[in-house]
Amino acid sequence: MTEVTRVPLHPIARGSLTKLWIGVIVAALIGVGVAYAAMPGTTGVTTVAEGSGPTPSDGDVVFIEYTGKLADGTVFDQSTGQAAPIPGVFPDGVPFPVEEGAAIPGFLKGLRQVQKGGEYVFQIPADEAYGDAPPSGSEIPAGADLTFEVKVNEFMSRGDFDRRLQALQQVMAQQQAQGAQGAPAVPAPQAPETGAVPAPAVAASQSHESTLAKLRAMEEQNDELNDRLDAKSAQLREFENFRQLWMAQIRAEFQ
Repeated sequence: MTEVTRVPLHPIARGSLTKLWIGVIVAALIGVGVAYAAMPGTTGVTTVAEGSGPTPSDGDVVFIEYTGKLADGTVFDQSTGQAAPIPGVFPDGVPFPVEEGAAIPGFLKGLRQVQKGGEYVFQIPADEAYGDAPPSGSEIPAGADLTFEVKVNEFMSRGDFDRRLQALQQVMAQQQAQGAQGAPAVPAPQAPETGAVPAPAVAASQSHESTLAKLRAMEEQNDELNDRLDAKSAQLREFENFRQLWMAQIRAEFQ
């Protein structure tokens, strides 16, 4: 019978076994670190001033004042002068609907965590901002992390917002119809004597003209907001297509 040649297996020295386990542990830690570094970041929300009440729900419209900055402090967008309050109708601030496509994903994540009257800082990583496809002509470079300083003035349901907007549009239409029909003009107010109180008719006329001007401004702002939402939706669709292609390439490399 042919004998099988036996190869003696020498026991591993105690010191060598310890080094082997250390090597395995180090390799595992490195693998975990690489995997963690490859994970996309997520939006952070820092509270500067506490608000009160509930947080917005999907479909609500949030009225905010904001300033958008790059990592080096460059301001690329801000709400100053973009919207004016209409007393009794709309509060101060730019209206942002809390719905997909209305803003970059990180900004929406931040809006879902705010409260009325609060002030916040949104730290948005590139993966939840514009990624490698920033808006054309903007100051935002590809792969940029973004910071937004946000003050929350108010928020309301989309239904409430639409009803208020419709009421404003109806008032404006009525005013335009009256003007087209040649409604009698309100006499120009006379300067009151020193210490005199303006007549009620003059005060009402001044208030009416002021409200009408604000209504026109609000309609223009609404049209501008719709244009901005359409543009952002298109940008988000382009970014999502790019992200899906990029993830498919990554998965193919690791298969």
